[in-house]
Amino acid sequence: RGGSRRRGGGRGGSYEKPFPQARDVLSNLLPCQLSPGFKFYQYSVDCADKRGKLIDSRLRRFQLFNFGLFDPKAGLVRRKTNLNERQIKELKKVIFFQGSYVLSARPIPGLELDLEDFKPDANGNTKGVALVGGGDGSPSSDEGDIVTVVQVQGLCAPIEMMEDVRGKEDEIGQLTAAMGDIT
Repeated sequence: RGGSRRRGGGRGGSYEKPFPQARDVLSNLLPCQLSPGFKFYQYSVDCADKRGKLIDSRLRRFQLFNFGLFDPKAGLVRRKTNLNERQIKELKKVIFFQGSYVLSARPIPGLELDLEDFKPDANGNTKGVALVGGGDGSPSSDEGDIVTVVQVQGLCAPIEMMEDVRGKEDEIGQLTAAMGDIT
């Protein structure tokens, strides 16, 4: 049997649109306006096992990155900075791990843009900063994995999006200075 012709179903049934009256769609894209001081930092992360094979698991990469950065005993933040617990908690709130890169609303202490380790050599390669398994005081994973931050980029709002604020740089600079670093 073919079923009812009005609702489809079975063999040879007709097709009827499920929501013919739908005109709007919900989305997770929200309109926003960027401030002139908007910037963020992108850190490229390389994760490999002890044989040099890339680690595919996003969860494992995330765990290793957090271990290398925030380990209470040997993490980079503990080794290279004097941040207290409250400051570390605030830093964790502005870091977003995406798999092969990390986005941060402010520079991660110990991984500054001007580090020699991020500057390319004659072949265009960078040494990077070892977070796990680097042998330089960085923590070692239980499986011999290696996590290295190989590049950092500071990014800001595109010029095309900033046209509304041209000519108001003095006002914005004064406001930014008055607010300080609130991130």
